[in-house]
Parts: sequence; C-alpha cells; structure tokens
Amino acid sequence: MSVFPKAGAFFPAFAVRRLAAARLPAFLLLFALLCAGPAAAAQRDGIYPGAELFSKTPLLTIAYCAETLGQVRPCASCGGKLGGLARRAGFIAGLRQEAAPLLFILGPGEFSADLAAAGREQRAREGQLPVEQDESAADAGKVMAAYAALRPQAACLSPEAGRWFRAGRVNIPEFFVPLSKMDGRAASRIVEIGGRTVGLVFFAEADGGLEQARAGALFAGRQLLPRVHLLVGVSPWGFAAEKDFLPEGAGLFHILLGGGSGPGFAVASSAQAGEILWARPAAAGVGVNVISLYRWPEAGPLRWENGLSFEARQEFLGPGLQEDPEIARLFAEP
Repeated sequence: MSVFPKAGAFFPAFAVRRLAAARLPAFLLLFALLCAGPAAAAQRDGIYPGAELFSKTPLLTIAYCAETLGQVRPCASCGGKLGGLARRAGFIAGLRQEAAPLLFILGPGEFSADLAAAGREQRAREGQLPVEQDESAADAGKVMAAYAALRPQAACLSPEAGRWFRAGRVNIPEFFVPLSKMDGRAASRIVEIGGRTVGLVFFAEADGGLEQARAGALFAGRQLLPRVHLLVGVSPWGFAAEKDFLPEGAGLFHILLGGGSGPGFAVASSAQAGEILWARPAAAGVGVNVISLYRWPEAGPLRWENGLSFEARQEFLGPGLQEDPEIARLFAEP
C-alpha cells in the first residue's frame, strides 16, 4: 500500500516542492504551503491510506551535539546569548520528561583539546570558529563533571581529548567511545531503547586517509545492521566528505550525524532522495539537533519524509532556557 495520499487530497510536503518547481501562480503555491502541515499530521492521524505505517507520537527522539570545542559557557562571540553546557543540560532534561524515549549522543569535537585535531586550531585563528577559550574549559575535572551530569548514552572521545583527561587524572565514564585516528577502524555501540536496538557507528578520523576511514565505516555498518532496528553513523569528517559519502552510506545507514568543518543544519531533506537522514551540529555548542522518528525502518521500505516519518529541528539554546544549577555553578564567573 502506498504511503502517499490519493489524488485530490491535501498536498504533502514533497508535492509542494514539485508545485514550486512547476512555477504555479503564487496563490496556488500559498494554498499548497498552508495545506502541507495539516497533511503531515493527517497522514499520521489515519486519514490517508498508509497511515498505519506511522505512529501518532514519536517512537524515538534523538538529541545530538558536536563541535562544542570547549565552549562550556554561553558563546562569547554571540554576546552570551546562545549555548552553554548548563542550558544544554536543562534542555535535555526537558526532552527526558516527554513521552518518547530519548537517545542522547555527543559527537566529535566537544572539548578544548579537540582544537588541535582536524585543522580546527587554524580555523579558530582565522575566525572561522566562534570559539573563545576560558579557564573553566581548561579544567578537565570540571568539564568531565559537567559531561557526566549530561548522561548521554554515547559520546565521542578523540585521542587528543583522551590524553587531556588522563593527564588531569580524570576518570573517563564508559559512555565515551574512543575514536580511531590512523587505522580507519570505526567503533560501534548498541543501545537498547524503546523496546528496540539502535546501532551507533563512530567513524574514524581521517588522519590515516579518508578512503581508509570510509571503508572502516562501511565495514562496521554492515557488521552491525543485521543486529539492530536502526543504524546511525557519527562522522568527524566535515561537510564535503560526508556529502560525498552519502551515495555509499544510503541503504546501509538510516541516519548520519555529522561533525568537523562545515555548516550545521537540522536535516538535509534531499540526501539521497530521502534514503538517509543527514544532520549536522551548530558550532560552539549553541544548539541541539533533535530528530523525532514516527516509524522504525523495519516496518518496510522507507523514504524519509519530513513531517511524516520524522521531524527534525535545530534548537538554539537561548537565555529563556532553564539552566542546570549544578553545571551553572561549575562554570560560574569568578
């Protein structure tokens, strides 16, 4: 049975894009845009054929942060208006109170020690990264205390960050996944959540060559896919390399969470014709990527359609968010 509405029904999102491409009169396009939102909700509410494939409420919510680069307080370059680990913790606490089970993942580039990796230090000097270090970010004990309080199910740990924590005699929690740097081997984790299993593949950094890292990611994904209901890749490669990976990754990975250089966005809606969800983080910890799934891929052939099988947003952490008081005290101004 088709998951799309019959002819004559309200326009779903993909039909609106086709109408726009056809350059219809403005009033018709406006009508289609107004109907697109109700159409998505109606699909899940059972009005259209195929609605049984979609849940009316999220089955799983994924929260993702990466490339914070030690910006533990609100972003100085933003005038202190966005970001900070205390706001992040408050936002994540709110997501945990919602009905959908939450999978919280921390990607690459979270720590000040990561500035030395993947050319980030040069980009910071050139003003391409809105990062200004402070003394709190240099205190490995405080930083780890804050990240332990965030309680992610899995988090990337670069070799540089691992050495930094060990030099500070800081215990590293088990949720951290050490990244490979030179041999291309990807690391894997399986998370049990919401009555399903989610496989996480943490791609190796590309210092030993991008082709080697790509081969390692594909190998790990193929090994893990038969054992899980959802397969998520986490990449430190940057926008360009991730975009080039999409044709190979689609059909294997259901979701690709990016990292490294390049823009952040909630989702690339056209990624491999909807076969793979690709999201990238906002730099300097100013936001959280949130993806809500209304269908598990196991339900059959799936074309990700925003508003139907998933919804994605990038939530920016502004002053109106309640801060976690313990983390706020850790990084309070002297």
